[in-house]
Amino acid sequence: MGIPVIGHSSRLRVHAIRLIGVCGILGVCGIFFSRPGIVSQSGRLFQSAEQKTMCLLTLPQAKIPSIEATLADSSLRSISPSNQEELSGDSSTVDHATVDHPQPLSDYTFTQIHMAMPVRISVWAQHKKLAHQAGRTAFLRISELVQKLSHFVPESELNSLVGNEEIPISNYTRRVSPDLMNVLSYSYEVYDCTDGVWDPTAGPIINLWKQAKKTNSLPSQGEIESALNRVGFDQMKIDEKNGTVLVLRTGIQLDLGAVAKGYIVDQALQVLKKHGIHSACIEAGGDFVVSQAPPGTTGWKIDVPNLGSMRLANCGVSISGDTVQYAEIDSIRYSHVVNARTGMPLTNRMMAVVTAPLAIQSDALATAACILKKPALKDIVRDITGVRIWRWQIGTKPIEISTTTDISKPNGISTPNEVSTK
Repeated sequence: MGIPVIGHSSRLRVHAIRLIGVCGILGVCGIFFSRPGIVSQSGRLFQSAEQKTMCLLTLPQAKIPSIEATLADSSLRSISPSNQEELSGDSSTVDHATVDHPQPLSDYTFTQIHMAMPVRISVWAQHKKLAHQAGRTAFLRISELVQKLSHFVPESELNSLVGNEEIPISNYTRRVSPDLMNVLSYSYEVYDCTDGVWDPTAGPIINLWKQAKKTNSLPSQGEIESALNRVGFDQMKIDEKNGTVLVLRTGIQLDLGAVAKGYIVDQALQVLKKHGIHSACIEAGGDFVVSQAPPGTTGWKIDVPNLGSMRLANCGVSISGDTVQYAEIDSIRYSHVVNARTGMPLTNRMMAVVTAPLAIQSDALATAACILKKPALKDIVRDITGVRIWRWQIGTKPIEISTTTDISKPNGISTPNEVSTK
């Protein structure tokens, strides 16, 4: 028995309710805009001089995406190796005796490399030991999920589900873990409501264009059509009730890169909550998830290109576009974002920012928002509580398409409670 068929946008809403049940209630996304156009220059997390910052790894000046989570402060400075400590402590226990006697909260930041990128966890905790315990356990959960969901890990559960070019699998039912089922089920919802332009089985097309970037030559139409013949999420039957997946076609390649990262940071945030951390921000590339606002603020400060600064609490936020990942062939810029129905990458330099109750939602919808036309986007977001989308062509002003205004709005400068009367 597969996923029940219901209306497109209703499907996303119903599955989001299921995911919130798994991840815990994250609350309503609070957004408060400050002066637009301010983007932190270094691409790194900024902290005030009084804040305590710790890091598992001392990193070189790694290239961080242009969205970043920061704490508002009149005096900001970047993290440097001199004020970083190594994460330590037992990850399985919490010092409840200390937690039972509330202390003033201090902020702590930890960084590890996962998914070939720095993953940064910032928390406000009552003491150092609690922060270390929570941070270590959250990173263990991230590592566990990467081993399950990454197509870059040869022995991952994801790769064992669909096989590989040497060992193709078809017409085979396999039981999958709850984590993989959660991501596959939500992926199917997004695939369905976007009419297949967003498809996690688009691996053959993505790999074809990666090769084009390396050789600086366009693939032939025949090569594109051949790759498209191996794309189609409808060739996998997902049975949520029994926790099984049936693969119907040989050569299916699953790539959950446009959705799994959001799920991973959602799950890491739940680990922090179980340790009594109620104010936290987790950053992984262009995806963030935040819980309650830091003490004395209205939310975590997220600096977004073209939108300025947003104050966020209890939500996920994702950015997608071709500012970094693209190929330029014959003077045409081809994005890494590919339309899975046509087999062609975007060439119109679209960018999108999405906020949603869960990072798995913002992650998937940010990619879809770069591909879909505005009417289709409005149909999707109208029935999903708490989703806001800003989209623009690079060099133009952002346009908001969200559930809070129900119309497109230039610049997106509005409060969450504003309802259009037009």
